[in-house]
Amino acid sequence: MSASDVTQKPSLRERLRYQTVTIDLSPNHDGSMMRSIQKPRHLGRYLAAAIAILILVLCFCSINYSTFQGFKWDQLGAIFSDMFNPLPNSLKTWDAYWSYMWGEAIQAIWLTNEMCFIGVILGAVLSIPIYYLCASNINHNRVLRGVFRVINDILRTIPQMVMALILRLFFGPTLVTGIASIIVFTSGIMYQLMYEYIETLELSPFEAIRSNGGDTIQCIRLSVHPEVQPMFFANLLYTFEINIRASVILGYVGAGGYGFLLKTNFGSGYYDKIGAMMIPLFVEVIFLQIISNAMGRKSK
Repeated sequence: MSASDVTQKPSLRERLRYQTVTIDLSPNHDGSMMRSIQKPRHLGRYLAAAIAILILVLCFCSINYSTFQGFKWDQLGAIFSDMFNPLPNSLKTWDAYWSYMWGEAIQAIWLTNEMCFIGVILGAVLSIPIYYLCASNINHNRVLRGVFRVINDILRTIPQMVMALILRLFFGPTLVTGIASIIVFTSGIMYQLMYEYIETLELSPFEAIRSNGGDTIQCIRLSVHPEVQPMFFANLLYTFEINIRASVILGYVGAGGYGFLLKTNFGSGYYDKIGAMMIPLFVEVIFLQIISNAMGRKSK
C-alpha cells in the first residue's frame, strides 16, 4: 500500500460525518455522467434513535419482573368463554343473551352515541376558529397564536377521566358531565390535527384572494376551507370513534350510558352481559373506522 493511498483514505471522523453518494449528472439521466460526492450525514437522526433505544432499555431494566407469573392462557380462554356464552347465574339462555344485546346493550350504546355525537359536534365546531388561529401560515400574530396554542396544549395534557372528574363537581353525575368532557377532548384533538394539516398546505389561492382585496374570512372561506373540508370530516369521525371507546371511562365517573352499565356488570361478575355489550360496540367501531379511512383517502 502506497503513502498516497494512506493519505487518501478518509478518517473515522470523516466517515462518521460524511457518506459517499453516487449521483447521475447527465441531462437525460442515462448514466453517462456518474459522480461520487460526499454528503453530510444526518447525525441528529442517529442521535435521536440512540437516545430512544437507551430510554427503552432503561425502561425495561426498571421493571420489577419478580411479580410476573407468566401468561395465563387458560384464564384468557375461560374469560372469553364466559363472555360469549350465557352463564347460569346471569342470562342463562341464548334467547336471554340476544334479548339483552338487542335491548339493554344497544339502548345503552345508543345513549352513549347521543352523548358522544353532541360532544363531538360541539367540540369540532368550537375548534374551527381555534385551529385557524393556531396555523402559522394563516395567523401571523405570534403572540395571539402562542396564547391559543398554550391554552389548548394545557387542556390536552389533562386526561379525559380527570377532566370528567373535575367537570362532575360542576354538573354532577349526569350525561352533561360526559358531554362537557367530550367537548373539551374533541376540540383539543381537532385543533391539533387540523392546524398541523393546514400548515402543510400551499396557500397561493389564499394570497391571491387577499391581494385582490379579500379579508381573512373571505380568504379562508374561498380558498382554504374547501381544501380542508374532507380532512375535517375524516378527523371528525376519528374523534367520534375515539370518544365511543373512551365513553367506557366516562361511565366509571358517573357520566352514564354504556360505561356505567359495563361497570355495573363487571362489578357483578356478569361476563356474558359484558360480551353481549361488546359485540355491537365492536361492529360500530369497525364501521366508523371504514368510513373514516375512506374519507381520509378522499382528502389526499
